[in-house]
Amino acid sequence: MPRVVVVCQVLLLIDASFDYEMETLEFINICHVHGFPKIIGVLTHLDLFKDKKKLRKKKKALKDRFWKEVYQVNAKTFYRATLSYVSEEDVRNIYAYRAT
Repeated sequence: MPRVVVVCQVLLLIDASFDYEMETLEFINICHVHGFPKIIGVLTHLDLFKDKKKLRKKKKALKDRFWKEVYQVNAKTFYRATLSYVSEEDVRNIYAYRAT
């Protein structure tokens, strides 16, 4: 008898200039309650940071907080400077991770 496997994945866009909002954390919690196995975080608006040191600290803090909230080994964070232009390489990277 064939089995049907449903794989649900969530692509979560997070505005890095505002940090995490309460709604974002609530959405992550709802995803966990309903059993979504993979949550992919995409940090956007990184071009608003002019200082490289502040950008590096912010990316690390957001990534660590995302991993802590998702508490899964397979949680992945991608970085996008802006959403006005998305390169094919970025789409391929996200798709390649999603396919695994």
